[in-house]
Amino acid sequence: MRRELFSRNATFKCAKVKPRGRTVPPASLRQLQDHRLVIFAGKGGVGKTTCSSASALWLSEQGKHVLVVTVDPAKRLKDSLGVDVGFTATPITGNLHAMMLDPKTVVAEYVKKYAPDKYEEVVKHDLFKYVSEHMPGLNELLAIGKLTDLRDAEHYDIIVVDTAPTGHALNFLSAPRYIKELFEEQSLVVLALKTYKLYAGLRKMGSTVLGMLKLKVDEGTVDIDFEALFKSIAAEAERINKMLTDPSTVLNVVTVPERMPVEESLELLDKVKELGIGVGVIIVNKVQPDELAELRQDFLDLNQDEGTKETLKDVVAKAGYDPRLMKRVVSAVEFSDLRRQMNLHWLRELQERSTVPVVEVPLQKRDVAGLEELHGFGAQLFAEPPAQAHRAKAHHANR
Repeated sequence: MRRELFSRNATFKCAKVKPRGRTVPPASLRQLQDHRLVIFAGKGGVGKTTCSSASALWLSEQGKHVLVVTVDPAKRLKDSLGVDVGFTATPITGNLHAMMLDPKTVVAEYVKKYAPDKYEEVVKHDLFKYVSEHMPGLNELLAIGKLTDLRDAEHYDIIVVDTAPTGHALNFLSAPRYIKELFEEQSLVVLALKTYKLYAGLRKMGSTVLGMLKLKVDEGTVDIDFEALFKSIAAEAERINKMLTDPSTVLNVVTVPERMPVEESLELLDKVKELGIGVGVIIVNKVQPDELAELRQDFLDLNQDEGTKETLKDVVAKAGYDPRLMKRVVSAVEFSDLRRQMNLHWLRELQERSTVPVVEVPLQKRDVAGLEELHGFGAQLFAEPPAQAHRAKAHHANR
């Protein structure tokens, strides 16, 4: 006879994990309103956009002027908010605005600001291409700078950033430090810039000198100080690195309670800490709800009670339903509880290997889309624990 999955003698590693409630007071999330730059990062498909959008909406409802920005090329922010979002700040509701950020466009804006009359010549120049290729984080760097400018110019209290999946997010966050290191005095990039500067200077002295040096005369040389241009970018990198490592910036990791996402999240945390960026919480999304809760033992007993199960099967059949229905229902409940036990196992693994506070969010019955559903999701994300809510209610009653 088939061994029942939840028999009293059944063994399953995850079944030893006790169900947990919320693991940290949501004050850890509520304190997001004390920061100016709030970043959400994590593996693709874990719910970063939902968490960032819901958080931005919640913060705006606290009276903060908030801009939620996505640097993810996938247009999930539009789907999440239920509103078309473009490359300029789009009003969403009340104090909330949203926009997409195209890093390549930001680079174009920066170069145009530096050399407005020679933009096309600069970006098509071999030297600019060479240096840009050795600066893989250039687009991301200037995108972060754009966020700072937006925050200051538009007087936003908080900017919430929805990043691309982990690998791209790390490029985004590592860019300032990487570019700063790239411009160390002995790097190949600096050497290339200095060589070009010397070459351009010699060219002005005439083709005779260049011929003596056996250098080809390039009639298309751009009369611009590339060294100064990239030094200004290096200075921008320094400024942005200070902003990312400032206490007003916080990064939250979003994950789901499964092996690969948890492992990737732990690696991300290590790298973010190396960069000196402050970490807020780990949001563990899509946790299987505890549907049985205090009735778990009753379910285990029922699953062993063949007589009662036969009786229930007869009742179902007499009511006109397929007699196999009871068995399918029991199997569905077993599967749901097994998924929860597995989730709890990886939650425990995350807690044992990290000191960062963890906030659990249950699996939703459908995709979260639109402001109304984001509001409901945010209520779960930022909800007060029962004890804290009880104290608040008692305090209000005693006033």
